[in-house]
Amino acid sequence: MIVDKDSRKTVKDDYIYKHVKFVGEEDEGACNRSQSESGSFHHDSSVEVCGNEDSCDGDCDYDCDCDSCRLCDMCDYTMEDCDCDSCKRCEECDSRFDDCSCYITSAVSKDCSECIYIHPECDCATEESIACQGHQRQAFMENSYGDCESTYQHCEGNCGCEIYHECGMNDDSGLIDGEMVSPPLRPAQLADWSRQNYPEQVNTTCGSHQHTSLNTMKDYSIVLDRSFETYVIRRLTMWGKQHNINEGSALYRRLAGDKHWCKKGYKGYEQLITSSKDECRYQIVNYCYLLHGTVEVRVLPAFSKVELNISAHKELTRSIEQFIEMKQDSLTQRRVTKTMEVMV
Repeated sequence: MIVDKDSRKTVKDDYIYKHVKFVGEEDEGACNRSQSESGSFHHDSSVEVCGNEDSCDGDCDYDCDCDSCRLCDMCDYTMEDCDCDSCKRCEECDSRFDDCSCYITSAVSKDCSECIYIHPECDCATEESIACQGHQRQAFMENSYGDCESTYQHCEGNCGCEIYHECGMNDDSGLIDGEMVSPPLRPAQLADWSRQNYPEQVNTTCGSHQHTSLNTMKDYSIVLDRSFETYVIRRLTMWGKQHNINEGSALYRRLAGDKHWCKKGYKGYEQLITSSKDECRYQIVNYCYLLHGTVEVRVLPAFSKVELNISAHKELTRSIEQFIEMKQDSLTQRRVTKTMEVMV
């Protein structure tokens, strides 16, 4: 599906949030060249829109002539990193070691048994002293620069050169599969970020995950409740019907929990103590506090219409805010009731 970015109906979110602090969005899809070169782009092997790979694995042509991609034949390092003796030139005479005579006397060491040191008592004839090969080489290496004569070009396409791909990494559209990941944003900022960074193409395999950070640990403990998943499913189902989302579409299939990447079921405590990206994260709700300090909701698909995607995220953010508010009131009422019972 080509993403509809022409419909620019403004979806503002001027709602006052007391519990939600920051939100972040991860939109999977096929991205254009400028998007894939931005810091927001991440490769994602699960995304299958245009079928392009995230790395070149074919016999491709690189129109590259930069020194940083030229390697020394002797050591296979770049010319900057090469440390081969045979590739060094003297900074004084510009000669290779075998032709350099700059350090024959100056590199002499009095304590070296192999150096020939004349008149050690008076130093009157140091010009006749002869340094051993080892000390001459040491002095040469300390006063030399790299100049590889025998090199070959080895470009991996990371230097900004033109690449003529024959491996399928880029097709005629110039798109590449991956995801656009936002920084932490205030809820009111998310819509503008989405409009500027949403992938060019999406399909039913693409998700749009939301990370939400909360103001207090109390807020986080409230959304950790098992009923939160049920509440989110109910709210987003109602939103889908209000926006005439077709039955059987990606939204409802995800809400049913029949997708591997967002299964239905509570794994809150297992996720909460996980500090790596384990399988337990593939639920509708992922409590990834140790990894990101957020609660992640993975159930939204990437809609073909950008404004529809923005509206869905706005509904999800308000759902989180209102669930906390509702549960907080419930806890307050429960405390009041218990207190009254004790007083009676």
